[in-house]
Amino acid sequence: MSVRKAAMKLVNGKPRLEPEFRVMAPEYEDAFAHMHTRPGLAFAEETEKQTVMAKLDQLGLGYNEVGGGIVATIEGRVNISGRVVALSAEMDALPVQESAEQRKPAVSQVAGVAHACGHDGHTASLLMSADYLRRHRRFNGAVRLIWRPAEETGQGARAMLDAGLLERFPFHELYGYHNFPDYPLGFGAVSAGPVLCGAQDFKITIAGRGGHAGHGDVRRADQASYKLAGYLQAQWQMARDGRLPFLHTGEPIRQGKALMGLSGLSSNSMAANILADRAQCFGTIRALNHRDINAALQGLRRAWDQENPMDAGSFTLEKTGDYLPPLVNAPVQTDAARRAMQSVLGRFFKVHAMPPVTGTDDFALLAEKVPACYFALMGGENDPTHPHSQKLHSAGYIYNKALLPVAANILVNIVEDRLAL
Repeated sequence: MSVRKAAMKLVNGKPRLEPEFRVMAPEYEDAFAHMHTRPGLAFAEETEKQTVMAKLDQLGLGYNEVGGGIVATIEGRVNISGRVVALSAEMDALPVQESAEQRKPAVSQVAGVAHACGHDGHTASLLMSADYLRRHRRFNGAVRLIWRPAEETGQGARAMLDAGLLERFPFHELYGYHNFPDYPLGFGAVSAGPVLCGAQDFKITIAGRGGHAGHGDVRRADQASYKLAGYLQAQWQMARDGRLPFLHTGEPIRQGKALMGLSGLSSNSMAANILADRAQCFGTIRALNHRDINAALQGLRRAWDQENPMDAGSFTLEKTGDYLPPLVNAPVQTDAARRAMQSVLGRFFKVHAMPPVTGTDDFALLAEKVPACYFALMGGENDPTHPHSQKLHSAGYIYNKALLPVAANILVNIVEDRLAL
């Protein structure tokens, strides 16, 4: 165990929850387990949506489906302020075959699909917040509750915006969280400024000479697959030498740098005796601003031009998919989230600064429209082999259900702070 983790264990204690959240917890643990057992992929979150709608019906809260997501509104005891605070969570699962750990309270029953990122917990904790807010209404204004589809593809928030989310259900500020297994339950992190990267996916196509693979009359230097292999080797060496603005392995993201991830290779030959005349690679660029993403893409082009000055026409670089902006936390909303986190987790060594990470979240599309804060809540265990402590997006991971009342209490505290009676 690292010194940092040992110190965190020493000062850790139980979160200071409102007693009512402990009473409500079993009901929402059941909702979480139900969603975990029957997960749905992007825009196919049937179990998740049915769970949310059934709970909202039970609570007597009206709702609307917007762009594949769900929106509900709770009015405060009074609404003199005219202010609307929004809370948001994601619903979708991942194309992962979950491992059936004995220590897991639930395991996916859908082959090849699992809630390996904890969105089932996010959805359930927002439902618990809705239950408490609806029961007490200790705020002046209104709360908008937003369950988003398809976060993992980066398309859910975009679909809701395209369907008129802000025009039909406007709000003045926005909050959301993500669970992290890196440290034990009882800690959190939040910072103003960019906390998650923007992303642009790309495709590189390299043209070459095709022919009969058994004849040996096409030089390796002219074959598309060899040209691609040489390009990737040259680009890697240029990044190592600092001639391209790419992070080295394990290096933290910062301004002026980008993470380049190569996710796949292909060619247009499907037979062993045919030389491909076209080879491709696919990947993603992550950075803290749009300028650095563009610089990284230009660097990929420059790597080809420097190594192949007489063959510029064989190289094509295309952007694929939609650009996802970095997630930038607003200062006022960050302060509100920090106060709410400290009120539940404690002040001493419990709420840390959140360093920027190379992950992405379509919450950023909403945060471009209104001041917002996205914060981190830890849900790991001191045992690194425990399912709660496994990496996000891995087959062994499951959201820590003990985090449900903690997250719900923090979200409620944000509302009661920002819309104080």
